[in-house]
Amino acid sequence: MFINNYLLDKAMRKKAIISYFEGDYKKIQRKCIDYGFEVEIYNNSESNIGKKVKNIGVDAYDKFFYIVENYNELPNIILFLTDNIYKCQKKIRRFEYILENHYLLYDRPGIITGHISKINEQDLNFKINEYKNITLVKSTIRPFHKWFNHFINGSINPSEIYICKKSIFALTNDLIHTHSKDFYLKLLKHIEEHSFFGHDSEVPHYFERSYISLFSKNDPKLLYHDFRRYKNFKK
Repeated sequence: MFINNYLLDKAMRKKAIISYFEGDYKKIQRKCIDYGFEVEIYNNSESNIGKKVKNIGVDAYDKFFYIVENYNELPNIILFLTDNIYKCQKKIRRFEYILENHYLLYDRPGIITGHISKINEQDLNFKINEYKNITLVKSTIRPFHKWFNHFINGSINPSEIYICKKSIFALTNDLIHTHSKDFYLKLLKHIEEHSFFGHDSEVPHYFERSYISLFSKNDPKLLYHDFRRYKNFKK
């Protein structure tokens, strides 16, 4: 088993995309490298670190921009995260759980994060006008469940949506390829139309609640989280 895991690890191409907003990314980068991930920094600041991207749509823009740019040559496993993990205990827990357990995706399709749950009433009807004293550019369709049905998947009953929080997760490339490149281009355009600069948009808050169902199409067989801490997914 050790030999098989070793060979699988060597065969896997794994990449971590860190959205950088002048936070402390170096510790995150080192940890990812220790677990065999290539690391690419998506730079939303004025510094010269990594790959410069538009500072719009928070990390949602970075995720879909990466997918569109690399759609035909994605690594086996992609880890999406932000540079502020070590400011939040819950984010640290999710990050470390993913790193320690990402091998679950070596021989099967799926998406892994620290905690996945069924959506609750508050998130189903979620909308937000202001964040950290910034008035947000509102989505043209709100609240969340109407937005999800329009932009992500109108065939899923909104009350059945699986969600994770904190926008930190890893997934296999075949889950990304269940949608076309044009689908992701439309999502990118939607983000661009609802952000002028920085953290000024309601839309990324909707995406935070939609990543699990977007990529898994709500199939619980594709979902992995900390079952010891959070048990099985609630029906």
